[in-house]
Amino acid sequence: MKEKMMEGFPPEMLMEMMPECLEMMFAKLSPEKRSQLTKKLYGVLSKQGGAEMVKGKRKGLVVDDRIEELIAIGASVTANCQPCLEYHAGEAKKLEAETEDIQKAIEIGQMVKKGAMRKYNEFLSEFFK
Repeated sequence: MKEKMMEGFPPEMLMEMMPECLEMMFAKLSPEKRSQLTKKLYGVLSKQGGAEMVKGKRKGLVVDDRIEELIAIGASVTANCQPCLEYHAGEAKKLEAETEDIQKAIEIGQMVKKGAMRKYNEFLSEFFK
């Protein structure tokens, strides 16, 4: 059926229409569905050798803006930066991050900070021995 729909359209014409079609589709999708579609499109690009052009010239996993903000939340907690945490939590909410996702990012930041502090304390206790 898909092949039948595309019959008669030259590839150049389809390529010109694709950004507008994707924009219309993405506007109607939930964040979860947008993420799923992005991963699927990235998979297609990977198979066709065009994945390195996604998001600049990076190869590998493409991280969306919402995930970047969640990572920044965890880093803010680890760095004890209250203004950073407030800013990135606000940005994550604007990008429709769930409260549970923000809480999980905070918990992960706390775990990293605790682990780092434990190891640093071990180092200090051995420092003058």
